Amino acid sequence: MVINLSLLNQIEWFDKNSISVGPACTLKKIYENIIPRGKYLPGGSCQSVGIGGLTLGGGYGLTSRCYGLTCDSLLEATVVTASGSIINTKDDPELLWALKGAGNGNFAVVTEMKFDIQKAPATMQSFKFRNTNTGIKAAKEICRQWFALSKTLPVTCFSAFIFNGRTTYILLTNIGKNDTSVKHFIDNFKLSSTKYTQGKLLPLGQALKAYYAEKIPITFKNASAGLYKNFEEIEPVIEQVFDLIKKKPGILYQVNTLGGKIQSPLLETNSAFAHRNCTYFSELQAYWQSPSASKGFLDHFELIQQQFANAGIQAQYRNYPDVNFKNWARMYYGKNLERLLAIKNKYDPGNMFGGPQALKV
Repeated sequence: MVINLSLLNQIEWFDKNSISVGPACTLKKIYENIIPRGKYLPGGSCQSVGIGGLTLGGGYGLTSRCYGLTCDSLLEATVVTASGSIINTKDDPELLWALKGAGNGNFAVVTEMKFDIQKAPATMQSFKFRNTNTGIKAAKEICRQWFALSKTLPVTCFSAFIFNGRTTYILLTNIGKNDTSVKHFIDNFKLSSTKYTQGKLLPLGQALKAYYAEKIPITFKNASAGLYKNFEEIEPVIEQVFDLIKKKPGILYQVNTLGGKIQSPLLETNSAFAHRNCTYFSELQAYWQSPSASKGFLDHFELIQQQFANAGIQAQYRNYPDVNFKNWARMYYGKNLERLLAIKNKYDPGNMFGGPQALKV
């Protein structure tokens, strides 16, 4: 049985600094409700994403390095347990801890979430750098440079490196001032890029719309390809990865910046998100149209994932799951797994809430 929560999508203001939302409330609805009032909840950028799943798995986005993960803003949650009881996490801080980064389908049905919201940054500016017809070794060198320079950026910045087999693409966004390190980053990649685009300094609400993505369903697979501390972790296999991507148009590899406030010791103590020591998060994406092409893409996708496994990459992001991860529970939850299993045993000892990658006791 699947429980449809899509009608639980309302927003209620408690006061000027906190809101209550249903788990099905989309990011678009939240942003367009609170940003015009000068407030902000750090989240992702895709408009159709529901706040429930995003938060329960961690939740990162363009401003996470400045404000923390989405789960870090969660103040309390109301849930329905396997026994049918309705409880609020005010009565059990341990359950709140578990829901902040490890709550997807594991412990109870979340029906309401209360968030702390912050003063919204006034503006955002984007910078894009492209190199077309990039060979594998050149792409590797650009990736190496990106790792080196992205770690110098202030917490107001987000950056991503993308390779699709033909083109390397670097994105930089900033909700703060372009200090010396930002200017150095821009100058370096601007000089070596075949195409450079500097966006206008836009109000936050307007700037985010550029990253809202598709409104309608598309045929694709997107999965975590590892969380890393540095380039050296993937260097032994990155050429093989790029070669495989080059052989299958429609697949791309993306690395995003983490770090900043995400690595706060206090936030780590207060949530079950297990990978705050990593400063980069990667994802593998595949897009196709014909149903007959599905198997070929999925098989090739898994072949690329195996390269990261060969490099010893173990940390993975729960919100971008892959059914092929063998040791998925440890990959998603790391050192917190045993503590989470104890909470699972308390609230769902019969494993009523389950799925291919749900915790079981």
